[in-house]
Amino acid sequence: SAKQADFEAVPGKPWVYWMPERLIKLFSELELIGTVAQPRVGLQTGDNEYFLRKWWEVGKGRIGFGFSSCEETRDAAQMWYPYMKGGTPYPWYGNQEHVLNWKNDGKQLYAFRPTSVIRNPSFYFRPGVTWSLISSKGFAARLSPGGFIFDVAGMTCFPPVDNISLVLAVLNSRIAKFILSALNPTINFQVGDIERLPIPEERSPVIDALVEECVELAREDSRESETTYEFAAPPVSVEEVAARKRLLSEKEAAVDAEVSRLYGLTEEDLAAIDRELSEGAAPAGDDDSPEGERDEEEDAAAGELTVEEWGRRWLSYAAGVALGRFEVGTENGLGRGRFPPSVVASLRASKLVASKGFLLNDPGEPLDLAERVCSILELLLGAKGAAERIRAALGEGSPRSLVGGWFARFTGQPASSFWRFHFQTYRKRPVYWPLQSPGRKFTVWLFHERLTGDTLFSLRNAVVEPRVRLAERRIEDLKGPA
Repeated sequence: SAKQADFEAVPGKPWVYWMPERLIKLFSELELIGTVAQPRVGLQTGDNEYFLRKWWEVGKGRIGFGFSSCEETRDAAQMWYPYMKGGTPYPWYGNQEHVLNWKNDGKQLYAFRPTSVIRNPSFYFRPGVTWSLISSKGFAARLSPGGFIFDVAGMTCFPPVDNISLVLAVLNSRIAKFILSALNPTINFQVGDIERLPIPEERSPVIDALVEECVELAREDSRESETTYEFAAPPVSVEEVAARKRLLSEKEAAVDAEVSRLYGLTEEDLAAIDRELSEGAAPAGDDDSPEGERDEEEDAAAGELTVEEWGRRWLSYAAGVALGRFEVGTENGLGRGRFPPSVVASLRASKLVASKGFLLNDPGEPLDLAERVCSILELLLGAKGAAERIRAALGEGSPRSLVGGWFARFTGQPASSFWRFHFQTYRKRPVYWPLQSPGRKFTVWLFHERLTGDTLFSLRNAVVEPRVRLAERRIEDLKGPA
């Protein structure tokens, strides 16, 4: 039995009779997050199809990175700026896929009112802690490192900079998950829920160090995914990724233990929390982001990396190098790699990178994409390393035949078709566009960022018409004398 008065210290006075007494007392003894880092609701565009893009649709070079306030964007040349949206609840770091049309301090968005709703613009571009509004997979907080505008589905709180680590640690602790499930037992995590969480008074250097390590470990995943603008190169090995995930789990357990100590919770309290969390665990399933575009590729990214996926990532990386998307050896360049200077020099001297942003499915020809992918892998990794990744992705057989078949097929599963793998990886917004002849016997791959007004003209003159003339001569030769 319990009295309602026992819960008056809890904001909203919910009937949380199962909450440990020590935890209830924290609400009256400590400040709440709402007083030290008030959560804020972000903007609603009113027309996401017009104002939002995935960053790779725009291209990294056209995005305004490093801005710290709206005022700085008023006269800036860039149209697109990083946008923190909701999505899969990755903890610590991630979900930095979107960009927003905020040219001239959001001039078009302001003109679109009242359909667009622009909230809290004085907080745009500040560093903070963000989370996904809706998720059936549970709550997770991650760093918003600064330079981002934020969305209604990517709500953010803004503690003083020296308190960001503490707030991030608390929000990713089991105590926060338990309290949130008690205050609001739904899959929605509103500003009002977050601001009711108590925050420890003591500042902990241990927390600061652990959170920094957790963020860096999660950020390394970002550097190994080609759908992030921090991408450097695919993972060195599956084992290295698994080891990093184990280390992250250890650091998360240490964070949780330190947060529990700051709250003064006993083993009995923690056992009660664990019991409630295990009994009330949400069923597995996709997150319910309003965007509604999460897919298997994103779910796989959060799980264990398979050997097959690892191999396909390297093949895709080599294709990006060949088509001129990835800038191997360029400081801070997309897909810059982690290769010694001698390898970088050899790649640049090899002329394997397409000068005009297009290559072909045309075995035996100099512009054949599959041939260049094999050559680039061998140059970057050596013959043994290249063969290892090709076998991992496509199975046993002649490496060049396997790779050629992967690029030539356009149906089936990602395991058997580069196009299907690419289309899925980039959320149905491809970076490389295949143009095919009516009979699908001839394919040209275009990298969309390299397209110009002359691209199709050059393609017709340099590739298509010479092949048409060659085919016509062969036909005449087969016909023989009239």
